Amino acid sequence: MRLIVAKRGGDFATVQEAVDALSEQADAVREIYIKDGEYRGRVVVNKPRVRLVGESRDGVVLVHDAHAKQLNPDGAARGTFLSFTLLTAAPDVTVENLTVRNDAGDGRLVGQAVAVYAAGDRGLWRNCRLEAHQDTLFCGPLMEKVLRDIAPYATDAEVAPFVGDCPPTRSRQAFVNCRIRGDVDFIFGPYRCWFEGCALVMNARGGWYTAANTPEAQPHGMAFRRCHLTGECEPGTAYLGRPWRRFARTAFLECEMDACVSPLGFMDWDEDRVVTPRLAEWRSVGDGADLRGRHPRQGRLTDEEARRITPAAVLAGWDPIDDTKGHTEVCALDGVNGFIERYLKDYQPYKHYWNYEDGCVLKGCADLYRATGNAACRDFVLRYMEKFVTPDGSIPNFPLDKYNIDSINCGKLLFFALDETGDARYRKAADFHVERLKTHPRCACGNFWHKEIYPEQIWLDGLYMAQPFRVEYDMRFGGKREAADVVRQFENVKRYLYVPEKGLYVHACDVARQQPWANPETGKSANFWLRSMGWYLMALADCLELMDEQLYEHWRALRDLFVEAVAGIAKWRDPESGLWYQVIDRADVEGNYIETSGSAMAVYAILKGVRLGILDSETWRADAVSAFENLTALKLKQDENGDWRLNDICKVAGLGPGAQRDGSVAYYLSEPRVADDAKGVGPWMMALAEYRRAQA
Repeated sequence: MRLIVAKRGGDFATVQEAVDALSEQADAVREIYIKDGEYRGRVVVNKPRVRLVGESRDGVVLVHDAHAKQLNPDGAARGTFLSFTLLTAAPDVTVENLTVRNDAGDGRLVGQAVAVYAAGDRGLWRNCRLEAHQDTLFCGPLMEKVLRDIAPYATDAEVAPFVGDCPPTRSRQAFVNCRIRGDVDFIFGPYRCWFEGCALVMNARGGWYTAANTPEAQPHGMAFRRCHLTGECEPGTAYLGRPWRRFARTAFLECEMDACVSPLGFMDWDEDRVVTPRLAEWRSVGDGADLRGRHPRQGRLTDEEARRITPAAVLAGWDPIDDTKGHTEVCALDGVNGFIERYLKDYQPYKHYWNYEDGCVLKGCADLYRATGNAACRDFVLRYMEKFVTPDGSIPNFPLDKYNIDSINCGKLLFFALDETGDARYRKAADFHVERLKTHPRCACGNFWHKEIYPEQIWLDGLYMAQPFRVEYDMRFGGKREAADVVRQFENVKRYLYVPEKGLYVHACDVARQQPWANPETGKSANFWLRSMGWYLMALADCLELMDEQLYEHWRALRDLFVEAVAGIAKWRDPESGLWYQVIDRADVEGNYIETSGSAMAVYAILKGVRLGILDSETWRADAVSAFENLTALKLKQDENGDWRLNDICKVAGLGPGAQRDGSVAYYLSEPRVADDAKGVGPWMMALAEYRRAQA
């Protein structure tokens, strides 16, 4: 059974309505699929075997603003445990690929404000963002006052009269690849909990990551394995935890700890609730991992002790982590999963320096992670970023000896790395890219030169390389001041490169009209290369997604260009496959072929346009879905060794310099067709992510 929640056009408009529509009991899991959007108001999941899954982790936001200092109708303060945004109060509830937030504000003003109250047994959380300030995540039984408050919702969750000095509990929760943000005691409670590969992010206020109150007779409490402890607070002001009650159990295993982590590690709560060896760590790494300054009573696990702390041991025989080890499927189409797994495993940087080709693959991985929760894709991006961006935010391998707009493309993934890790190095690296663009040469019309070696030239490629980065930086950190210049550069491209009778854009224009490949009157190149048109469509789609729609005049200008360009290229689809030729309008020329990278780019842009509501779903969705399936069936093939390969990718195409690469049809068809090139695989992965979203 599957129900769809959407702001418009779903089975239900709110998550609570969908939960209420489910029966009290079920033999099989019921899925509630939530389309991108902000859903304000608290949610109580009181039905067993329910799976809440978001369209995208960052796009689906369940948010509420209750807090402890609010007054109930009877005049009493609401308190911590009635401030939740999401309460899971039944067994076997899975939540994945979405954000749960309490936006009541700073705890110094509003007190505790819980995002998630996890009360049921066998709760599984995958690829979620849980965000608040004080007391973000509580894992423990329901209290009588909570039961009264959520009536008439019946529940099978554990109940306790008071959750401070709690009797032994039987319920368990597991968190996999989640990002949990807060400040004071923001992960707390008595339940047995396992955290695998999570990012724990301390707000600027500082505080304690954990506050367990494990019952005395309970052998395990909270365990964190291979998690990243980071934050925005001053160095040394984030503590591993403090014991909410005397018998608290918390273990950190093979975790990475940034400099924000206090050298003391764990901290006493008061004279009665003090650190004991039940609060322990093993094989910590990072700037905050030095054990020499740790609390003298804190546990330092031996290898043998640490090996006994397993998911099955902590969770009393339940091991959802083992169940997720093989959870790498991103698509049921033949060969897709095997190809992605092999490709990422074998991938080597395209060049030894910061380059746009790697950026294509990284963007594809980030999109797939957001669409599917595939942790291998996220980890691929973060490993790359950590390798190329130093802790001080510099990029030693950035090509400073040339001004090449392509060099900006990889910078788009700095925002992803910043969101996933909270590491300030990535903000600094993004700032560097902005400073680099400030000095990038421009044509008289205001557009960036494509490269220093291509003066006074505007290429379609360059819009994709730089403009989405500029928009995202501007929306996050720049005060939304660059939108007019971004739009102006797109409008200049229409002015100089568009051919109305074809509905297409040529590859490039030499506004100085000096290059041999340029028309002496217009400066335009002669033909319509598919991948250049693909870059243009992706640039528009990405900027539209990133730009605040409140900047309506600018957003609408990009929308109109996008709709026009999609309609233009659609006229040239191959009628059988729904895909496009290397030279778009010359299917009649011998040797022309359905090219993979540009077709993937066009499909990606169209599917994204449908998802954003810019393109009509009934008109565009089915054909674009079919086109992606055809592209994959035609181009993803096994080689003689049985390995899946993505074929028919144009290796490279350009114009000049000088008399080289003349832009003729013959030239574009002479460039090699290769397999597995990053410029094809990356956009195909992006298209795959949009395809997966479109299947909902």
